[in-house]
Amino acid sequence: TKALDGVDFVCRGGEVHAVLGENGAGKSTLMKLIAGVLQPTHGHLRVAGKEVFLRSPQDALRLGLVCMFQELSLVPDLTVRENLLLGAPGAGLGWRRGAALEEAEKVLQQIGGEQIRLGARVADLTLPQRQQVEIAKAIMKKPRLLILDEATSALSTSVVERVFDLVRQQRDDGTAVLFISHRFHEIEALADRISDFRNGQRVET
Repeated sequence: TKALDGVDFVCRGGEVHAVLGENGAGKSTLMKLIAGVLQPTHGHLRVAGKEVFLRSPQDALRLGLVCMFQELSLVPDLTVRENLLLGAPGAGLGWRRGAALEEAEKVLQQIGGEQIRLGARVADLTLPQRQQVEIAKAIMKKPRLLILDEATSALSTSVVERVFDLVRQQRDDGTAVLFISHRFHEIEALADRISDFRNGQRVET
């Protein structure tokens, strides 16, 4: 079975592009290729018109390609603060770390995480709280392209609205956003463009 079969797909800065399709349609495989988790056996990936080969997620991050997958990537035994600062720009030594921490608190509050203590161990958080931290962590990396793969599945309606406000803000600042969700009301509320995938192919945009 080909996970992706001759897919021609374009995502533009300054828009939210939703990707729809049943389980097994190829959505997550495409996202993993863009995020450097998988490497294509055929075809090419271009960023701003320049062909790139992503050998790892680190290669993708260096180009500003940031993905929040369904499988949360937080380190359970570290605190919320430590997870947010992992890999965040400006989170090095000295005063820059303080500025990055201030940014982390701001982003977390924007998406309704006021009740989440920065010193709390991630393992002690609920699933919705972990999802909020994961979203904040992705935003902290200053993405050029932000991929949200079922990022709101565990969140309440009020928190989802706050997340969407932050996503729209990212879009308006020129970020490209790829959004995967099985909730059609979320697609309708957020997406500027929609691509439909079926059996590993892009059927329509």
